[in-house]
Amino acid sequence: MPAAADNPRNLLTSLVLVFPLFLIYQVGVLFTLPMLNGADFVTTLLFRAFGLTLTGYLGFLGGVLVLFLVTVAVLGRRQRFNRAVVVPVILESVVWALTMGSLIVFVMTKVLGISPRLAGGIEGQGLVTRFVMSLVPGCTKKACSVWAY
Repeated sequence: MPAAADNPRNLLTSLVLVFPLFLIYQVGVLFTLPMLNGADFVTTLLFRAFGLTLTGYLGFLGGVLVLFLVTVAVLGRRQRFNRAVVVPVILESVVWALTMGSLIVFVMTKVLGISPRLAGGIEGQGLVTRFVMSLVPGCTKKACSVWAY
């Protein structure tokens, strides 16, 4: 049986690797409003369905952060964070991003005859907006207006 840190089902390692991206996106989206990622159902749900204010949204994120820290503390009793997977996970992510991005551009241009520049007016957006939008897969709200948020 593999050691706790070597176990591919190590939830502690997975949470610690993914949660910062979630948190950075959720805070970063405050600087990019009204531009939202097309896959962003959390922000839309919180602001629209619950009529959440900026203070309420930050309170929600604070609660999620506390829940994350409690979960890490509980999991830390049974599992170890596996530092050895950090670099391989980053490299795997880069390879997947480059491969899928290239494939998508190829299909758009060569198969469908569509310009990749149609993806939501990214050219007019600042560096912060582009960075925040890249943290969550999907498309910008502008590019996915058919989703009718």
